[in-house]
Amino acid sequence: MRRYHDAVLVRWGKARSARALALCLLVGMLPATAHAGWSDAEYGRQVGRLERQVSSMDPARGSTPGYAVLRNGRFVYIRNDNRAMLPASLQKLLVTTAAIVKLGPQHRFATRVVSASPITDGTIAGSMTLVGGGDPTLSTQSFTGYYRRSAPGGKVSAISFVPTIELLADGLVKNLGLRRIDGNLVADESVFDSHRWQRGWQSSYQRGEIDVGNLSGLTVNLGLGDPQGKTVAASPALLAATYLRDALKARGVEITGSVAMGKAAGTDNEITRISSAPLREIVFWTNRWSANYPAEMLLKGLGAAFGGGGSTVNGAAVLKQALAASRIDVRDLVVEDGSGLSTLNRASPRVLATVLALMLSM
Repeated sequence: MRRYHDAVLVRWGKARSARALALCLLVGMLPATAHAGWSDAEYGRQVGRLERQVSSMDPARGSTPGYAVLRNGRFVYIRNDNRAMLPASLQKLLVTTAAIVKLGPQHRFATRVVSASPITDGTIAGSMTLVGGGDPTLSTQSFTGYYRRSAPGGKVSAISFVPTIELLADGLVKNLGLRRIDGNLVADESVFDSHRWQRGWQSSYQRGEIDVGNLSGLTVNLGLGDPQGKTVAASPALLAATYLRDALKARGVEITGSVAMGKAAGTDNEITRISSAPLREIVFWTNRWSANYPAEMLLKGLGAAFGGGGSTVNGAAVLKQALAASRIDVRDLVVEDGSGLSTLNRASPRVLATVLALMLSM
């Protein structure tokens, strides 16, 4: 993310077009090298001039503007700065910042394979369980191209490593010699609650050009039902285990049982795991492309790691605690999801500006 030390500007409202928001952010954020000799008062006057220009543009007319401009840690221009508004995708700034603060930029999410008995002579005597760890990036090989998008100018913006079902299968077969599972292949999504949906979401988000998949603690391909992203998975965990079963069978592994939902026993032993890229890359990806699904997973992940359970409610409580500990006023903050798709979220320009300033200082 590009750094600006002079000012942070946040503005949105009931604009008729997302272009109004983009214009305000692009016009209003002045780089550190511009007008460095201006006083704070002059800086505020110039931002006000830009604000009036942007607010007069057609996409912005009829909106409710909210501005909070920070310069060297001081507010130099404000307008409706404490008014609670619908943040839309700026909600992701709250979630990703809290995730970095609480988990650390090097944190990796692990998807584990466990069983009651070890691999003996190539065989697991009993069921084997695929245990989700809230990794939003676990994918099939055919889906990894999603993470290789080209940014404007042709630069590839990508996560450096995408954990795949096929790599997990290779580890079990080639590295550990698995040839037979004498039982079921079980999918364990219990790190998160069973809610697939968020309050304030519209049903259209999962029709046509799908905005977000179903949520799960064990998910594959962003909760989508096929590698092309044309459908939503009814049960992401069951689909992940089914993909693993197919990958193992393609590598010659015999599975006597079926694919089923369940929960690993506390006494089960870990056989192997596959981990995500560092959190800092997932956060960059989420914010760069305004990716909805990772933001939702990160919010539930905060609840799982620090809030007593992987729910959105618990994650929201942890998020507020993390921001409050960084001296950000969260009294009027309403967090109903991580992506900003919910129409029930509320945040003020002042909160968003201070969160963005915190993120840029990391």
